[in-house]
Amino acid sequence: MAYAAWRYLSGVFGAHGSQAPPVGASLSAGYRVKRAAAALLAAAGLNVTAPRLSPADYGRLVGRFEQTPPKLVILDYDDTFMPNPDGKGIPATPERIALLERLSRAGIRVAFATNRPFGEGDRGISSLLMERLPESVRRNFVLATGGGAEIYRYGPNGEKPAAAARANPFSEEEYGVITRLMREAAGRPTTSSTARTRRRMSTWRCSTTATRGCARCPTASRRRSARPATISA
Repeated sequence: MAYAAWRYLSGVFGAHGSQAPPVGASLSAGYRVKRAAAALLAAAGLNVTAPRLSPADYGRLVGRFEQTPPKLVILDYDDTFMPNPDGKGIPATPERIALLERLSRAGIRVAFATNRPFGEGDRGISSLLMERLPESVRRNFVLATGGGAEIYRYGPNGEKPAAAARANPFSEEEYGVITRLMREAAGRPTTSSTARTRRRMSTWRCSTTATRGCARCPTASRRRSARPATISA
């Protein structure tokens, strides 16, 4: 999903394959060794993260892009654009918003690809980021939410989209692959449980929209029917 979102966002902005890699000093041999070791561990099935850049390597990386500015920057929100120490999300600060404004004035487009839902109250990317941006930055702004499940595009004057510009539901084959990988990771036999996985993923997809518990989600419907009625005063 994340790769599909990246391809779509790159195509929207005409950035995919249209620019040569930045030139300049390469990263240190020590960092390249750590990066290669992390890649090997990841290929072996271990959960690893990319090594941190040293101050010197960070300076080299920034220098490369100063020489050849990118046309498009695609960011994650949590722990990338903003810290996320408690998992609840932090609203974009004025300093980070000013950064997006500077990039916009420089002609560099910015898009976000996040696991967060678009709406759903204070935890959605709309509340944490988009509603805090000035109109000049929101114009034609594109972001992928729910891990790439839905892609939203703001209007030419910064208007909030009424619905996703593109949704990527999982195919039966994709559900089968997800089921197999989940069961292998859990050390269980790979039996046919695609329908159960589909129900779980449908529940997750409903939670990525403002219509939690909609009729499309059978699990949410059962929860809704089982919920005791309440009488407001």
